[in-house]
Amino acid sequence: MPRRAASTTDQRELARVAKEASSWRARRAAVARLTDQALLADVAKHAGGWSIRKTAAAKLDPRQYQALFAEVAQNDGHLIVRLAVVEMLTDQALLADIAKYAKDLAVRAAAAKRLTDLHGRGE
Repeated sequence: MPRRAASTTDQRELARVAKEASSWRARRAAVARLTDQALLADVAKHAGGWSIRKTAAAKLDPRQYQALFAEVAQNDGHLIVRLAVVEMLTDQALLADIAKYAKDLAVRAAAAKRLTDLHGRGE
């Protein structure tokens, strides 16, 4: 991380570093320090590295970001991220749509399993 970013608490700067830094370590350190939910959502959708997007998504409040999780589950470029956000979904209508219409079988199967697990727990 550039020296200035290493010590910053400025959330916008941390989000910029998380999305744009050339160093993977700098991006990882920045997303670890990022707490602003809206900026984390942006990083979850737009960061270059799949592990950074996955980490940012995991830090989001799942009660507020179900639609974003569904969008990422359908559209992210990396299967690991798509599968991870399916596990964060609790909205049964969104899970049903993903189980029916996701582009790849693994995501459809994960959404169907998640839906079944939630239904079995009565959620």
